[in-house]
Amino acid sequence: MPESTESTNAGWYPDPWDGRRQRYWDGSQWTEHIHPAAEQSAPPKKRRRGLVIGLVSGGVAVLAVLALVATFVVVPAVTGTQAAVYTDRSTLYDYTDEMPELERRHEFTIDADYDLDTVNAEHWAAVGAEPGEGETPDSWALQVFYDEALTKPADFMTYQSDPGDDVTVTGNELGVAFGGNAPDGGLPIMDEQVPGYDGYQISSWGLHEEYFLVNRVEKDGTERAKPLVTRFTVASELDAPDVTFSDPGGDGTMDVSWTPVEGATEYLIIVSSDSTTEGGSESLVAEVEGTEWSSATEVSDIDITPWVDTQNVNLQAFDYLVGTDDSRSEDPSGVDDENSRPSFDIGVVATDGTHFSPYKPYDLVQTSGSLPYEVAFYANRDLKKWGASGYIEGIENVQTELPFTSIDGRTRSTVAYLDPVGVVEYDDRWVVPLRGRGTLLGEWVPITKRSTPDLAAAIAQFNAAAEAAAPSTGMPRFTAYEPPADADSEPLSEAPPTDYPVYGSTEFTKYLAQHMIAQTTSIDISAFVGTPGAPDPYDAANEARYQNPYVMNVNYLGLRDDGDTLLVSYAIPTDEVKTMQASLKQRIDEVVGAVTTEDMTAAEKVTALNDWLVGNAVYDDVAFAALQADPSTTPLGYEAAWNATGTLLQGTGVCASYAYAFTALANAAGVQTVVVSGDVLSGGAHAWNKSLIDGSWLAVDTTWNDGGGDPATYLMIPDSGFTGDAERVEGPYWMIDSSIPVYATP
Repeated sequence: MPESTESTNAGWYPDPWDGRRQRYWDGSQWTEHIHPAAEQSAPPKKRRRGLVIGLVSGGVAVLAVLALVATFVVVPAVTGTQAAVYTDRSTLYDYTDEMPELERRHEFTIDADYDLDTVNAEHWAAVGAEPGEGETPDSWALQVFYDEALTKPADFMTYQSDPGDDVTVTGNELGVAFGGNAPDGGLPIMDEQVPGYDGYQISSWGLHEEYFLVNRVEKDGTERAKPLVTRFTVASELDAPDVTFSDPGGDGTMDVSWTPVEGATEYLIIVSSDSTTEGGSESLVAEVEGTEWSSATEVSDIDITPWVDTQNVNLQAFDYLVGTDDSRSEDPSGVDDENSRPSFDIGVVATDGTHFSPYKPYDLVQTSGSLPYEVAFYANRDLKKWGASGYIEGIENVQTELPFTSIDGRTRSTVAYLDPVGVVEYDDRWVVPLRGRGTLLGEWVPITKRSTPDLAAAIAQFNAAAEAAAPSTGMPRFTAYEPPADADSEPLSEAPPTDYPVYGSTEFTKYLAQHMIAQTTSIDISAFVGTPGAPDPYDAANEARYQNPYVMNVNYLGLRDDGDTLLVSYAIPTDEVKTMQASLKQRIDEVVGAVTTEDMTAAEKVTALNDWLVGNAVYDDVAFAALQADPSTTPLGYEAAWNATGTLLQGTGVCASYAYAFTALANAAGVQTVVVSGDVLSGGAHAWNKSLIDGSWLAVDTTWNDGGGDPATYLMIPDSGFTGDAERVEGPYWMIDSSIPVYATP
């Protein structure tokens, strides 16, 4: 931490407010830019060597073509005198002028007096990650990303004929969006193909809307004080559609809809993966003439069953060897090998048959990772209670939950129910369909007749008991509302004043939260975007709505004006919200004043507020049932169950209301507290809290503390304290990505 505002150089230092992360000092003051303290990581250990020395892949295996050497076109070097270099001392980077609308086959030439392979190898050796024999050094000196946070590597190649020669950087994106007809029904590709390489189109950009070329070394090969970043875009004939995801049927099916694109006659639904060991790849899921598509047809089933074996086929965002935590083999070696785990995106490409839009990537895990893929074989097997007959003896021995592997590869569970419609009768047993709520999945369960003579009555009793035993969760799976009606209005650039507390880890988040408290529908964010390292707008917007209890029921977030405007819509009219906010503030002040005192410790305040909330609120089972009918949205008429007014003003709500209420109370009492959202693996999407107690962020789940047992069961516990049916994983939306590790308490 800088000790003087006069002499300390700009750079990253331990955050004075939280030493487990770093905050940027611009030479005179702290900025909002933060990242985890452990920024440096080793490269993947098993990258495959390219076919030609001098071609280095940025995140993909290289397709080397010798004839390519003769086609290079020299362009001004981004580090040369032709390009002005700008320094923004609030970030970790220098950057050049942006380069918009480049040709798809544009090539960057970097002025270099060094050997690129040697520079890369020396860097990784210096950080203790020297490649093994036969392995190619991971690219470090030159990198290309397709997100401004510089976290998602784009496919590219570098070429240097001899040490000391200029280095050429070209695109290496497979031709998903570029037309033509691939052999064997594969993906569309460009008409210009390189013979002998199965139609792969190399040396092309344009799969994404924007790119960031990062140069980390000087001309002589020494490391730059700050990496030099050049943002560039590629000319596209059609605009990329904006995509919305939903599950309106409540059966675990993903529905995708998008804005129509002028001139487009067809749309391609693409899933892309980026494996750190095997390279990137793209898959064509569907070709659609309209603006909607559903994964309802993407199933694998057997004709005689009332369920499917697999749903959301072609959408799994995991590799069976490393990406799923269901023990699929008795020796699940390699599982949870983070260096090998691929990442997956989904998007829609617009086309008129000749011209193509860019592919705007949406993180498949974030948009729909919790949706079901198939029954988790081993986890499901372990729940069976077989009798001496080899069947289940007594319906009370049937499992009340159905484990499934979700799209993100995790093993989750859902409430099981017996389907009386598909029962098959054999000599000495009933064979009953056991199905999972919120999925299309199921299995056969054999039950002896002698143990269950009245099957219909037993099924009704079983289903009621299974539902009653389900964990209390209650977060919608998707947000699927329409943008605000006044989406074309002039965006507001000045945040309206507010009488309510505003929370956020960055100034960007606080700015958005202040607008959302006032229910601004069109927000000018141009001052906060476009800087490498700045929070993603959706990240900042989601944090603003999760961490601010005076923000009521946001149900749509979208970008406009090339990302300079954030559109927001709200479920409750502004006049009603103003009244609710005033009443909420009054109630919070009353409760905090009644149950806490200034001389209490943080732990004592958290205990007192937990006890008050548990004693004065009840879980809203009716609202939760309404959510089950359509888990994609907050049910109309039950909005209060998903904001702090439900539990604080009406005395009832689901987990979201408990979490928002607790964070409002605790922060008002002077205890730093945040809302956390994620998935209870045995039950579904959920929300809880973390409070800063004696330097550690400890979890508090007031919803589950209100379950009729010990109200301190889930009070100030570490992350590892959630065990058994309470085991859970945190989601990505409640806080900007760079800050989430700060709140971990193993």
